[in-house]
Amino acid sequence: MTRSRQGFAFVKRGAAVMLAATLTAGMVPGMALAEISKQGADTVTGALANTGDGYALESGKTYPVGVAWGAGAGFENFAGMIPGMVGGYFGNTVSVSLNGGGGYNVVISFGGDKGYSEAIGDIVYNGQTISQSADKTYTLTVDSLDAVINANIVIGGGMASMFPNGVGITMALDTSSLPTTPPVVTVDKAALEAAIVDAKAVEQGKKSDDAWKTLQDAIATAEGELAREGATQDDLDAAVTALNAAVGAFGNSEDVGGETAPELQYATANATWYLLHDGVQDEDPASDRVTNYFGKTVEYAKNADGTYMLRVTATGVGGLSFWMSLNNGEKSFGTADGDSYVYTFSVASVTEAINLQFGYTAGSYNGSHDTNLYVEKAAAVDKSALNAAIADAKALAQGGKTDEVWDELQAAIATAEKAAANENIPQQGVDGVTAQLNAAIEKFKNSPDKETPSGDYDMVVGKTYTASVSYAGTGSFAGMQDMLKQMVSKYFGNAVELALLEDGTYDVVVYFGGSTGYDDAIGDLVYNGQAVKQSANKTYTVNVPSLENAIDLALHVGGSMNMDITYAMAIDTSTIALKEGEPPVASIDKSALRSLVDQAAALTQGKKSDAAWESLQTTLSAARAVLNDAGASQDAVNEAATSLKEAIDRFNASENVAFQVGHTYEVPMAFFKHGSVTEKSMAAQYFGDTALVRPQENGTFAVSFAATGQGLEYIKSLSYNGAKVSQNGSQFMLSIPASESDTVIPLDMSITMMEQLGIGQSQVADMRLYLSQAKDLGTGQSGMAASSSNLAQTGDAATGLVTLAGGALVAGAAVAMTARRRMAQRK
Repeated sequence: MTRSRQGFAFVKRGAAVMLAATLTAGMVPGMALAEISKQGADTVTGALANTGDGYALESGKTYPVGVAWGAGAGFENFAGMIPGMVGGYFGNTVSVSLNGGGGYNVVISFGGDKGYSEAIGDIVYNGQTISQSADKTYTLTVDSLDAVINANIVIGGGMASMFPNGVGITMALDTSSLPTTPPVVTVDKAALEAAIVDAKAVEQGKKSDDAWKTLQDAIATAEGELAREGATQDDLDAAVTALNAAVGAFGNSEDVGGETAPELQYATANATWYLLHDGVQDEDPASDRVTNYFGKTVEYAKNADGTYMLRVTATGVGGLSFWMSLNNGEKSFGTADGDSYVYTFSVASVTEAINLQFGYTAGSYNGSHDTNLYVEKAAAVDKSALNAAIADAKALAQGGKTDEVWDELQAAIATAEKAAANENIPQQGVDGVTAQLNAAIEKFKNSPDKETPSGDYDMVVGKTYTASVSYAGTGSFAGMQDMLKQMVSKYFGNAVELALLEDGTYDVVVYFGGSTGYDDAIGDLVYNGQAVKQSANKTYTVNVPSLENAIDLALHVGGSMNMDITYAMAIDTSTIALKEGEPPVASIDKSALRSLVDQAAALTQGKKSDAAWESLQTTLSAARAVLNDAGASQDAVNEAATSLKEAIDRFNASENVAFQVGHTYEVPMAFFKHGSVTEKSMAAQYFGDTALVRPQENGTFAVSFAATGQGLEYIKSLSYNGAKVSQNGSQFMLSIPASESDTVIPLDMSITMMEQLGIGQSQVADMRLYLSQAKDLGTGQSGMAASSSNLAQTGDAATGLVTLAGGALVAGAAVAMTARRRMAQRK
């Protein structure tokens, strides 16, 4: 009952209020299920207060509301200044809450961009002096939130003499966000939905019809509660408890016709075997003569009583009367599973040595071994950091970054995604790709933005231009447009002069062009933290990197006003024009060059050589520089266009190159019987179905391919042209002459099992590389490992080396006996 086991596990997650009763009675008490449907449907609304203003506020909860500041009675002349000044300190939000007297508490804090100031003293409201609290806030008690609040701020410090009677203010609260109806309390139905899903997954199996009906009734009751409008969270939680109890009671009910044990879930673990001689364990692990039978992994599952079931699979033992025992106990001859035999034992622990014996009969010869088995769960490859880096990289946008650095980042993402999808990549490979992607991310973030071509404004170095400007107050002058008109526009007007410099920056010249004109009360301009003095001709020159962004300035006004006005000056670039009296700028025709740049940028490398591609890119970069140079002459533009046209033609006419040194290519491969082009070899299932090919300077290909886990167990070594093929773990590497056509590589395979059986001759298989279907993975992939992934093969690959070895054992008992005797003697 696989599915019912899942349902029982859910009982442990639920509450245990009714579980004791169900275990005792063997069923769910009817009163428990009925109680659910009787519970009330009232919606919980919380502790609310009905206020005279009609707001439904919860006691103890604070609500933020907007506030509009104004000038109080007697301060009407400061109506344009007070909102910005007060808002600069207190911000545009206050907090309101219910108080115990039926009114409201309005809390004012220093939430503006200026923040706290010691010059702000007490607030006088409704005849009461309200001082700052320890957290630098003021709390006003008001009867209504709809009425305008009139108050007075006591001013201290250096401004006290200017406002000896304080500053009168008004507060109008924006109450549109406050609730006027009781909140609707939502309930979480996820737990009940999950409990119903788990309960429905339970199967009747051998349980009685009565127990099954009781469980189905409990499910129906829970579904009714889930659908009932007005069910509270307590109602739903009780339904979860009752349904879990019903599932538990069903699981504990007696089977009809015998007991059934829940299906165990086995995990795979690494296995290390040690031989014992006279009860003493060898210092070194057992050689291949043990792992040839059992491989390098075993399976285990934990029983309900805390013990474990150990499952060992032996291959290639057909016809040997192969047996195993635990702690020298009863012999088990296993259960046949295809060409293998499975041996199962109950052990107390899998964290300590497990003493196992195994033996066999080959003809008249009997052999046996005493071993200790150590199991260790195979460490999974951790790709969490790689997946996190991929998510971070894909969340980035190109923005103002260059195309080159953006393309590099996309290539790094593609490589990382390929590694994340590779089930056979080792941890070292994952860590390396993760580091490469993080480096690409940092390089992208820290790279400079691409320059905005100065030619966008048709400006030329050495010429003077004019442009219209607009002003917007900043800081405490935000929104005070009328004051800016009086204090800035009337002096400076609404235009500036511009000049493009050699370094690509701009000089912005502010002059007294307004209706009032020059006034000696106007002092310095402040830009970027530096004071800009008036020049001898009564102008200010500010150097900026761009004309696209508003320029933040501060203007000092002396005399009786003695204040600094902060504002942003925005240049309308659409109005840029050559200053009257300047000689006209010669018109440069860049249309042909721009068309060629677009044409070259649309090209891709394809199968062209790296040298051809790099030559094109170099010429394209030079052409772009001329295109973006506002001071480029017509001759320079024409020359750049001619060079780029020639570079495009050379690139298109260059030869295609199938394989390039420095690149890595993924090539499909297949194994056929030697000399055949249609009949698959049995070796096909022991290697991946793709190889990696890396062209070398000496005219050869370095070819790497990978063995599967099973292949590593059976393939002892490979040879090509009489030389042993290099091996590193699962990776095999050899060198072949370079070719653009499909190539056949005959490989001699030394098979471990056949050597042990005394069949010493190697097997030859043809590895066919489909070079005509090579996929270019680009450069920078020298550390990439070949994949051992292998799609299902046809032909005699389905029988495999194990079948071959098993058949040899059955057909050649004498040879097998000799091999086993030799193995026993080596003990």
